[in-house]
Amino acid sequence: GKVLQSLKDNGIENNTIVFLASDNGPWMDPPERMKSGGNLPWHQGTAALLRGSKGSIYEGGGRVPAMMSWPGKIPAGKVTSELIGMPDIYRTFMETGDASLPEHVLDGYNIMPFLKGETDKSPRNEYAYISGGALRAMRINDWKLVLPGTGTAELFNLQLDPSERYNRIDEKKEIARNIYNRMKEFADELQISVDEFKF
Repeated sequence: GKVLQSLKDNGIENNTIVFLASDNGPWMDPPERMKSGGNLPWHQGTAALLRGSKGSIYEGGGRVPAMMSWPGKIPAGKVTSELIGMPDIYRTFMETGDASLPEHVLDGYNIMPFLKGETDKSPRNEYAYISGGALRAMRINDWKLVLPGTGTAELFNLQLDPSERYNRIDEKKEIARNIYNRMKEFADELQISVDEFKF
């Protein structure tokens, strides 16, 4: 409330976008340095129904709530489960602020038309989960393919199963194959590895 009040006191609340989010889920096994200064193991928060935590390729590692406010531009009270990534925030702020975009290709999308309610859907329909310098999972629309390196590949419908409890790869091999093909393309673009997987 103090930041918002300061914006109002200075008469700039209608010309300021306020964005609040975490960059990752809770750190369930924090190093000793994180436990200093009175921090206790349960202070890191919870991923609630989501599987995994910080550093994980499961949803508890990267799916976080976020809030954004821009009075008079972004409708108040709107709640959405549309897919948005942090690169989209970077791109959106640059374009909204009329900043000069760099010459290299940006990963993000300008989501301001979606935030303003001019479109119903986010322009993002895929998200890559990179860990240890390798592409370990990818989401396309509602489906997510997880290649845990060792063990069984997993396919989840995140709209129906956000807890990633029900592996549906045996019944949805074509969806898994399509996502895997996109993973290989994406890994080639970034020049990173992706585990080999046979269907």
